[in-house]
Amino acid sequence: MGIADDFTRLGLSYCHHRDILLRSQDEISVHQLRLSVKKMRALFDLMESIAPERFSTSAHLGEIRQVFRYSSALRDLQVQKGIFHDIGKLKQKKYTSLISFLDQLEKQQFTQLRKKLRKTGDQVFTMLSDYIAVTFDSRYDEAEIRQIFKWRATGLLRDAAGIFDTGYEAKALHEIRRKVKQAYFLMKFRAIKNIRTKDMQLGSAALHRLEERLGSWNDTEVSLDYFKTFRKGSGREVKESAIYRDLHRELKERNTHLYLASLFLVSKTLFRK
Repeated sequence: MGIADDFTRLGLSYCHHRDILLRSQDEISVHQLRLSVKKMRALFDLMESIAPERFSTSAHLGEIRQVFRYSSALRDLQVQKGIFHDIGKLKQKKYTSLISFLDQLEKQQFTQLRKKLRKTGDQVFTMLSDYIAVTFDSRYDEAEIRQIFKWRATGLLRDAAGIFDTGYEAKALHEIRRKVKQAYFLMKFRAIKNIRTKDMQLGSAALHRLEERLGSWNDTEVSLDYFKTFRKGSGREVKESAIYRDLHRELKERNTHLYLASLFLVSKTLFRK
């Protein structure tokens, strides 16, 4: 089983959720379409690291990467609405102006996303799958492909550990999250099934826990950014509102808690004996 088979499945998933989103504003399909593109990028980054003269993530996935950009912005908005709803329910408060602000942004992003989705036809995935089969899968047997996956996943985790050694600021955690997520995706592909990196003894379950924790922290980072934009464009009644001051304090406390929890889990996961 080669990489082309995995890519074909991702293409089918992308097209399925693309078609749903062209008809409706389905949140699950936004998430699944974005996830399909992330996994495609992980595969192409792997192949580009082995054969840069034949594979280029930016060139081969050009239009699809633009879809990812818009779907990511839309997914962020949907996640933020959920976070603010949950906090409001916990605090027994309604953040009406903030939710309306996010609703308007969500509509704008859906419009932009659909424009991009209409430009990606099914044929692009068929062509890329055929290209992968000829230029990559045909050159390596199954055992060699497994070793390539293992080499790439191990390298990503070593890079993540190296970044952690240089500092603990938010920028470093973002980069660690990106590399951990890529390694996790590689471990889940059928071409490799499940691997354990020999030097760190990590399985996909441990990586999943880590990338979930880092993802929760990242969500609060995004929440603070959206909240800052919202308050900047709002009137005096919002800026001086006790309700929104309380919300800002809650967001900062959550962010700090998840930041520290993420640091602990990164250290425990990437450096465990």
